[in-house]
Amino acid sequence: MEKRNNLCNAIKWPITPSGFENFTDKLKQMYEIWRANKIINQMPLVLKESLKEKLAAFHALENKRREWGYLRSWKGDYLNLDDEIKSPSQRYDYLLELDNIRRNSNFTKVLFSSYIQVLIYLLIFFLNLILGLIIYFSIYLNINLISSLTVLKV
Repeated sequence: MEKRNNLCNAIKWPITPSGFENFTDKLKQMYEIWRANKIINQMPLVLKESLKEKLAAFHALENKRREWGYLRSWKGDYLNLDDEIKSPSQRYDYLLELDNIRRNSNFTKVLFSSYIQVLIYLLIFFLNLILGLIIYFSIYLNINLISSLTVLKV
C-alpha cells in the first residue's frame, strides 16, 4: 500500500459485519491517522515547519473566510522582515521591545507579529468621538453630568 502514490485513497472498505461496527470505526480511524502521518512525512521540511500554524489558522478561520492564506508560506515574525519595515528605527524599536519581553517572559520564538496601529488609532478616535458627543449633549440639554451621575449612584 505504501508504494501507491495516493496512499490507497480510493480503496473501498468492505461491508462491516453486524456487531463489529465499533471495531471497524476504530480501524478506519487508525488507518486515517496512519495515512495522514505518511502524507506529512512526504512533505518538504519547509512546509512541515509551518504546519502547526496553518492548522491553527484553519481551525480559527474555518467557514469564516473564503481564502485564509493556506497557499501562502507562513513567515510568522513579519515585523522582523525587510519588506515589512517602513523605517530603520522601527526594526530597532521592535527588537528592543522584543528583548524586554524576552527578559520578562519565557519564550524563544515569535510565532506572529504584525502592525495593529490603525486599529488602535481608530479605537482612540471613536472613544474621543463618543466622549465628545456625551459632553456636547450634556451641555446642549443643560444637564449637569456630575450631579446626574451622583444621583444614579445612590
